[in-house]
Order: sequence, then C-alpha cells, then structure tokens
Amino acid sequence: MTKVLLACCLVCLPMRHLQITSGYGFRVHPLTGRYQFHKGIDLRARSDTVFAVLAGKVVVAAYDPLLGFYIRLNHGDFETLYGHLSQVFVLAGDSVNACDAVGVSGASGAVTAIRPSTRSNF
Repeated sequence: MTKVLLACCLVCLPMRHLQITSGYGFRVHPLTGRYQFHKGIDLRARSDTVFAVLAGKVVVAAYDPLLGFYIRLNHGDFETLYGHLSQVFVLAGDSVNACDAVGVSGASGAVTAIRPSTRSNF
C-alpha cells in the first residue's frame, strides 16, 4: 500500500498546498471521540484547486452530509476520494487524466480542521 501511495504522489499531487491534518491509520475520530481506523489522509486546504493524482474514471460526483460535495475516482486497483469540496468540475462517468483539475477544496459536509469563523455552509 505504501508503494501505491508513493507512486500516486510521484504522478501528481492532489493540491498545490499540502498540510496533513490526519494521517492513515488508527486515531481518535475528531467528531465521535472513538478510537478507530482512518482509511484516508486528510489535508487542510482553503479554496485550492484539486487535481486527480492518476488517470481514472469518475465513479461518483455527489453530495453526502458527512463528506459534503465529493468525487470518487476509480484507478483500476484502487480508488481515490476527494471530499468537502466547494466546487466539482466533473460528472459520474467522466474520464480524467493525472493532473486534471476535478474541483476546488472547501468546507462542505462535516469538517473538523478549520476554525468556525472560516466554515462555509452549503
């Protein structure tokens, strides 16, 4: 799994400005307070363009109460998910290349890594 993540980062980074707020693995969930496994990497961003890290197909581009506006891309053996977006540039079924802009970061859904004064409500 580490090799796959490293390969993704060598193709295209998901945003120009990266700051990890929660890594992959066990953690205390910021909303529930429960110790559980976190299957992703959370990044802090404010109105930053979001890029596809690899070529793939858009499986879902939708809204979820927790994820907010989100995109799920299928890359064959695995998928990437981009959540809490303020804008989505793609639709389900679209094909994307590595480094294609797919949306803009935001604060939709249940976000935890921003100050309340900067939170956007959609």
